[in-house]
Amino acid sequence: MERERGKVEEILSGLRRIMRVQDVYSRRLVQRFGLTGPQLAVLRELGERAETTPGQLAGTIRLSNATVTGILDRLAARGIVLRRRSSNDRRKVWVSLTDVGVELLSSSPSPFEARFLDEFAHLEGWEQSQLVASIQRLAALMECGVGHSVKVAREAAVAESSTVDAELASVIELEPDSIEIKE
Repeated sequence: MERERGKVEEILSGLRRIMRVQDVYSRRLVQRFGLTGPQLAVLRELGERAETTPGQLAGTIRLSNATVTGILDRLAARGIVLRRRSSNDRRKVWVSLTDVGVELLSSSPSPFEARFLDEFAHLEGWEQSQLVASIQRLAALMECGVGHSVKVAREAAVAESSTVDAELASVIELEPDSIEIKE
């Protein structure tokens, strides 16, 4: 039991380090570009499409519909995105980047931190796959609420282990010497 607790503490410590890196990145992103990490993710996704619906956007970047709606509200208020009602179905809303949004996107930082990508690319294929699977399993375990079994988490992790989660990508978006991590 004590050994298991030690491993859990190591995992939690690693997660805190990742969150700290993400926090530092987010603060720098706001200072330099006036965007939060999730806002940048929305911009990047909108930059890949002519237009999309908020629901499709939420599914693609793996945020809740409510979170994406709030992000779109803030971006629309700044003239970065445009919302328009569908002419066929007034319940449907289409979202696209404005010229201001396209310009902001073109000057925004790369979604992936170069040093991380370089280091990751030098790992063996099996090691990359192991990292992806471990992150997916950990995310699935953490998503399980009270009353859910580990079996459900394991099945979810296995089902999702073939794709790198967008949230993992958002953790690695820092310039090489822009963070200082202390334990």
